[in-house]
Amino acid sequence: MEDSHFYHCCTRGLKVDTLFATEAEFVAGMNRIAVCVITCKKEKRTIVVVAFCLMSNHVHFILHGTQDNCLFFMKKYRQLSGIWISNHRDCKLRESMEIGLWMLSDKDKLREKIIYVLRNPIPAGINLTPHGYRWSSGGLMFADNAYLLDYTKMVSEFSARELSRKFATIIKLPDHWHVGPEGMIWPGDYTNFKVAERQFKNVQDFMFMINQSRLDKEGNREEMEDFVSVPDGDVRLRATEIAERLFDKTAIRYCSASERIDIAKIVRAEFKCNHKQLARILHMDAENLKTLV
Repeated sequence: MEDSHFYHCCTRGLKVDTLFATEAEFVAGMNRIAVCVITCKKEKRTIVVVAFCLMSNHVHFILHGTQDNCLFFMKKYRQLSGIWISNHRDCKLRESMEIGLWMLSDKDKLREKIIYVLRNPIPAGINLTPHGYRWSSGGLMFADNAYLLDYTKMVSEFSARELSRKFATIIKLPDHWHVGPEGMIWPGDYTNFKVAERQFKNVQDFMFMINQSRLDKEGNREEMEDFVSVPDGDVRLRATEIAERLFDKTAIRYCSASERIDIAKIVRAEFKCNHKQLARILHMDAENLKTLV
């Protein structure tokens, strides 16, 4: 029988597409984690979500389970993400979500990876603390969130039709789970963040490590993208404004290749963006863009 271990699981950063471009897409992405957890349970695959972080073009998870079950979880998340995007956008993803999975062999490595995952928004240029980033489990760590539940409704308060429409699944969610006003399942219902907390001596130990910027580089060199100085959302908003002002296009996807190059030149001059970030936002090939801008 295969042994259970802790694993760092992620998808490699998409180069020309995004997984989450709006708040609604992030909310749906958070809810897909919950659906995957219940799917694993239904399939009798024991899996524990210990920590996670959703970024605009990739995702990170710390999971506990067998390698096969962790891979099943990641493949299910990839599958549901592709289906959701196909149903809610006017185009499918042009890239595959390549999955990476690494076993964490000791407690020190596990601690470092938890911190690396929760710190992911910082090197991406997002001006928030790990605790303040909504699309991760960072806000659950060593926090009193009981008051937040006063603003939620229980799953049992929704009809089966409402749940199917809201969460894009026919799988039955636990009645005691909580749903916020924006339609997002409270991540504390499907994340065993207490397992993550137990890897640290106390809150001081956790806070000391969360402030270790060296872990951004040392944590996963093989996965690191070029750092960006401006968040994807800000760059995307500016690029869209330029597309509308110069070319009367309401979205970047309606722009021609030459128009996207012109937009890239302006945005790069304003924000000093690297080519990978520009290519991701403008849906272009990074190497080609690098020779043109």
